[in-house]
Amino acid sequence: MSEDKIKILERALEREKAARKQAEKILENKSVELYELANQLKATNSQLEEILSEKTSELKGVFENIVDAYVMMDLWGNVLKMNEAAKDLLGYDIDKEEFNLLNLVHKKDLEYTAKAFQQLYKKGSFTDYQARVITKEKEVKLVHVNSSIIYNKYGKAIAAQGIVRDITRETQDREIFERQKRQLDIIVENSPLGIVLTSNGTIIKSNKTFQRFLGYSGNELKGKKVKELTFHLDSEETRNNMNSVDAGKVEGFAIKKRYLRKDNSVFDAKTTVSVLKNSRGTVEYQVAMIEDITQQIANEKQKEQLLLNLERSNEELKNYAHIVSHDLKSPLRSIEALISWLKEDYGEAFDNKGLEYVQMLEDKIENMDHLIDGILKYSSINAEDMHKENVDVHEILEDIIDTIYIPEHVEVKIVGEMPQLRADRTRMYQLFQNIISNGVNYIESKKGLVEVACENEKNHWLFSIRDNGVGIPKEYHNKVFKIFQSFGSYNKSSGIGLSIVKKIIDVYQGRIWLESEENKGTTFFIKLKKEMV
Repeated sequence: MSEDKIKILERALEREKAARKQAEKILENKSVELYELANQLKATNSQLEEILSEKTSELKGVFENIVDAYVMMDLWGNVLKMNEAAKDLLGYDIDKEEFNLLNLVHKKDLEYTAKAFQQLYKKGSFTDYQARVITKEKEVKLVHVNSSIIYNKYGKAIAAQGIVRDITRETQDREIFERQKRQLDIIVENSPLGIVLTSNGTIIKSNKTFQRFLGYSGNELKGKKVKELTFHLDSEETRNNMNSVDAGKVEGFAIKKRYLRKDNSVFDAKTTVSVLKNSRGTVEYQVAMIEDITQQIANEKQKEQLLLNLERSNEELKNYAHIVSHDLKSPLRSIEALISWLKEDYGEAFDNKGLEYVQMLEDKIENMDHLIDGILKYSSINAEDMHKENVDVHEILEDIIDTIYIPEHVEVKIVGEMPQLRADRTRMYQLFQNIISNGVNYIESKKGLVEVACENEKNHWLFSIRDNGVGIPKEYHNKVFKIFQSFGSYNKSSGIGLSIVKKIIDVYQGRIWLESEENKGTTFFIKLKKEMV
């Protein structure tokens, strides 16, 4: 081998060595980089494992603690996993027994459920699925389900998952609410009162009654201002009351006001307004209830007119009674004087029969005088003339016993204690005097007795005036209190005494009745309020 070839080979060898060293150097550097990269990958994998562990723990926490029931199943409905909420809802525990969700569906919902599952497989999810399921305890529950398909990394469906919510109570409550709302709507629509819902003085809704009151349709009233329907003279009062409500000064109010009908006629009503507040306590709506008082006002006006007429008639009757009394008593006095002169001048000329006739004339004149006085007393009894004062009934009875004529064979007794009344003393005297005198006058037995007693009831005083006189026939029991009604042989009866008693008791809104048998006596009962009008 020539020297030149040897040199060429040596140079080639040197180049190869240099290239190898360079390659070794590069390899060494790359090894360091690879080592560092491997360490980085290891650290990254460790971090990923930690993150995955954390996420798995988080998902497990969500799975276990979610409020709604969560169920995972295979594509045929067999349950694979479920949380505690699902166990509580369905009554089954997948850790203890296997079960298929489709077997829990109510038979009436099976067809609908099959279509829902077809949608699930086709579209990958469904929402708002509702069906009835039968729990392990045989309870029927209505559930709401949102479900989706679980796919593997190749996009193949491998399972399904769903959130199941029990809406049984919610649905029942909603049905009850809707039923009550329908019932309330029926009540509102058929109420005899007009009912209006307003906000800031604008009508939102009204019932048929209010629409009929004013002659508008519901659509015509909707959006109208209340002030447009209010009679102008009542606008200020309505506005002031509404301002007080809106300011929270009052919770509601009631007023009598007038509305304008569609035909511009005026409608009288009593309006009661209440407020509805929102959660912040601010007035949001007003509810008005409108009562038609047109007839009531007409009746009140008629009543006022009748009272005026009655007052005028009473006054005229009173004046007439005084006029009649004067006109009748004048000739009576003249006749009485003539009889007196006859007795004085011609008394000796009369035989016994003539004197008897003269006495009869005097008796008739006396009866006529009593009758006229009775009419005057009867006509003067009215509530307006009654004066209230403390009246001792025992004292009145003693005055009567001392004043009226009581024959020796008759005794008038006060039995027990007597109350004090808040009443007109003169009228109370008239009341008891007439009844006691009536009892005394109709006693024919050798030993007569009139007893006055009183019982203390809860809200009333019950007086009884009992005598052992001739009694009152049953056919007269309802007649004796009527004016000019009398019976029996007592010829001085005017027939007015008991009618005066009845009128006084009526003024005090009391009651009088009697119990009697012929030849056994009579008991009058008088019931008066403790708080007399």
